[in-house]
Amino acid sequence: MRVKRIVLYFVSVFVLWSCGSFGSFKEEAEEFNIFPVSYDLQIGEKMAEEIASNPKKYPMLSPYRNVHLYAMVQAVVDSILQSTAIQHKKEFVWKVHLLKDDSIVNAFVTPGGYIYVYTGLLKSLEGEHQLAGVLAHEIAHADRRHATRQLTKVLGVDILLRVALSRLQKGAEWRSDVRKITEALIGLSFTRADEREADAKAVEYLCPTSYRADGIAEFFQKLYDQPQPPEFLSSHPHPKKRVKNVRALHKKLQCKGRQTYAERYNRLKALLPRP
Repeated sequence: MRVKRIVLYFVSVFVLWSCGSFGSFKEEAEEFNIFPVSYDLQIGEKMAEEIASNPKKYPMLSPYRNVHLYAMVQAVVDSILQSTAIQHKKEFVWKVHLLKDDSIVNAFVTPGGYIYVYTGLLKSLEGEHQLAGVLAHEIAHADRRHATRQLTKVLGVDILLRVALSRLQKGAEWRSDVRKITEALIGLSFTRADEREADAKAVEYLCPTSYRADGIAEFFQKLYDQPQPPEFLSSHPHPKKRVKNVRALHKKLQCKGRQTYAERYNRLKALLPRP
């Protein structure tokens, strides 16, 4: 651990020197992802531990009591992972976790591929293709490493380095750092460029499958049609424009899939716990 920190120190000094100043280094850090891929895995693992240790805030559905439900959602993820366009298919975990909160219509993927889906999202959708679209979008954020880049902007380099490099420390400060990163990720606003890229990648990932690859557009339309659209949309590109862009790309790529698997998805929804 000490050797790693010494090496990191000299690498940091070199980067600062080569950039000319700390100010320009900070600008570079905000523009590019300065972390290696291995750090995404380490940070994601710590975040998964934090979520598992706080069931009151993150009420996890037991995978042992909900075997079929987990298997059905994981099967959707596995279908997405067949895409050759996913860069970190083998390096990242890509494991599903289900959170019991019907009031939250959302899903997120940590750095390193730990996938979290709220029951509120699962209940709100009308076909497996819509779930595939949402999950492909979130997988794209992780695969394109948008989260570590944005978390660097929001929290700073130091806190991510401390969590990524600390294998043995489990003190109060370490736990506080992990908690901050986890909470920041769940409420994270990606840049509009990142959102556009994730939308496009979702279509690209699903295009070779039997799914209708524009399922994410239906999800956006559903959000847009609500009397009070979710607050997080205020920092995203306008849903109406996203629907248009997704459908245009779907047409351009000539995606052949037409399946919604609505009946199979109804069986999935029937497995969800009642309030």
